[in-house]
Amino acid sequence: MPVLEVDGVQIAQSHAIARYLARTFGLAGETELDQARADMTVDAIYDLITEAMKFAFEADEAKKVELQKVFFEEKYPPCVANLERLLQTNPAGQDYLVGNALTWADLSFYNTFSYYLDKVPECLDKTPLLKALHERVKSIPKVAAWVEKRPVTPF
Repeated sequence: MPVLEVDGVQIAQSHAIARYLARTFGLAGETELDQARADMTVDAIYDLITEAMKFAFEADEAKKVELQKVFFEEKYPPCVANLERLLQTNPAGQDYLVGNALTWADLSFYNTFSYYLDKVPECLDKTPLLKALHERVKSIPKVAAWVEKRPVTPF
């Protein structure tokens, strides 16, 4: 279980840690409404992650292939359509999922969908705004530097 210690106080649970860090580093959203929308977006992405875990940790290779197929054909399309619509209808413009600046929702999207793109490289082809967002986040110098030096992990 992930744990972050701040001033001798431990914070557990990846979502709680991510939200804390987002607030600490100005990535939670500019307004309370933006913060709620960022949380909503990350929760939707986490719901999709939960579905992906069904194939990601499957030991039986044949079953893994079938579960991945079901995921990308049935579970994935409605979620990405909703995320594309969210980006398309962002009142602040289509550069970010929420508001007019990078939030933890964009970082969560980038991280999660980088994994999906490794599995199915064309998985964002039907969602051009999300594809552009992925490239935009990927090109942020600090993100690019981290991706270059981070340890290789399955996720």
